[in-house]
Amino acid sequence: MKSPKKLHIEPFTYSVDKREGWARDTGNSANCISDDQLIIMDPNLSGQGERETLLHEVLHAIWAQTTLNKIHDDEVEEAIVWTLAPRLLGFLKDNPEFVTWLVGR
Repeated sequence: MKSPKKLHIEPFTYSVDKREGWARDTGNSANCISDDQLIIMDPNLSGQGERETLLHEVLHAIWAQTTLNKIHDDEVEEAIVWTLAPRLLGFLKDNPEFVTWLVGR
């Protein structure tokens, strides 16, 4: 299954743009640019790494829409997102019935 090209992160729709050389040029596998509703990813990510990285960037997008971005600096944000993303992904994968129930489908 291919990764999504668009994600709705209430109230915005974010584009997911895979750019060759992104990791090499920036030192990051991906970045969330909330002001532009854009997530840029290196296209060489795949499987678990791609899923975890995209969820990581989604958490940054969510963070930007809360008051957390006003009371915590970028270093704290990164530490929290870095810690939560793999555990949240693991939880969602291990509990598909919960996910179905949660989204009401």
